[in-house]
Amino acid sequence: MVDLLNDGRWSNAYRLILLETQIIRELNRLGVENVRAMRETFVEMYMESFGRSWYAIEQELKVQLDFYRLDREAVERAIDMPIQGVRLDGRMRRNHAHIHQTIRDEIARGYALGKDYVYMAKKLAERLEVGMNQALLIAQTQGHLATQRARLDSYKRAAEVGVEMWNVWDATLDRRTRPSHRALDGQRVRPGENFRSPYGASGPGPGQMGSAKENIRCRCSVRGELEGFSPTARRDNVTREFIPFQSYEQWAKVRLEI
Repeated sequence: MVDLLNDGRWSNAYRLILLETQIIRELNRLGVENVRAMRETFVEMYMESFGRSWYAIEQELKVQLDFYRLDREAVERAIDMPIQGVRLDGRMRRNHAHIHQTIRDEIARGYALGKDYVYMAKKLAERLEVGMNQALLIAQTQGHLATQRARLDSYKRAAEVGVEMWNVWDATLDRRTRPSHRALDGQRVRPGENFRSPYGASGPGPGQMGSAKENIRCRCSVRGELEGFSPTARRDNVTREFIPFQSYEQWAKVRLEI
């Protein structure tokens, strides 16, 4: 009869089970805290972006508009807008579930191969980096959505109080901008209307174009343009300098030799 207390292999397995349990428990705790912290950050980003956009309109018009007092619950609903039908909490839960399974798989594989803790720790770090990168991608996408949604909401509110203006798509002036967003650069729509890409996508603004390939890692922004006011300068993301205003197409002909 096997003496389990003195059987080294059973002892190692038991320690690995405890290790797995402790790691997952800590990840769950951090996951809850991270989602809470992210949500609070996105609320602050939305409110700041809305306020800045509203202030810019007032400065351009040289008038003081009736300030629209933001309701926190409404802001939270705005930043929790689903991306591809999945809300922030759902995306984070899905990513955590993937990380948990990765931990179990790597510990089981290391144990089956008779590897030591150093080997398993290295493999775990390699696999978990993918999960951490995914969490970062979710945060970047949601943060971008919060700021752009705030701008759109402020422009829509301004239009409701009588301001004549347009929503204008601004693509980032560098090589990384995807072709479909280069094509959208300079397109104008009235507040509340959708942008339409020649590549088929449509939506109210950057980060909200109806498909993951259009929204993920989007760096474009929506700009409010008042009737009769045109921009005079624009940031070149390659030189990091402001240049005389020009479209992406005009910029690319010189900078990218297209």
